[in-house]
Amino acid sequence: MPQIGTVIRRTKNFYYVDIGESEPRLCHIRANLFHGNPKTNLVAVGDQVEIDTADAGKAGWILKMLPRRTMLSRRQSTDSPEQVLASNADKVLVVASLHSPPFRNGLVDRFFVAGSCGGLENVLILSKADLSTEEEIASIKNL
Repeated sequence: MPQIGTVIRRTKNFYYVDIGESEPRLCHIRANLFHGNPKTNLVAVGDQVEIDTADAGKAGWILKMLPRRTMLSRRQSTDSPEQVLASNADKVLVVASLHSPPFRNGLVDRFFVAGSCGGLENVLILSKADLSTEEEIASIKNL
């Protein structure tokens, strides 16, 4: 009987799906589920999926993916397919150092743009403030 679960881990050949049992269920993905789009990672951590768990001793099968609320994704280049890193999250937490290594505004911007495009709330967490000067801290606050 099909059950709904959340993908909590992905390896090369398997997905681990939480269906409320003591251990996550190991699952395969049906080859025909995403026919015609083999180059992208179509199921990501956080996705809600319908799985077939008929045989308790064996791996289950992902039958269907439910619609995503949000997602964090990236592209390697303009002509490459989108790679979904995570889905159905509420926030993107970006942790950045103020001092060593130095703060990289461009990197934080890229994460924030990706989060905003995917419908996520962005949160910046700054570390090593005790090692930074007042000027360094003020420059970050003005961004």
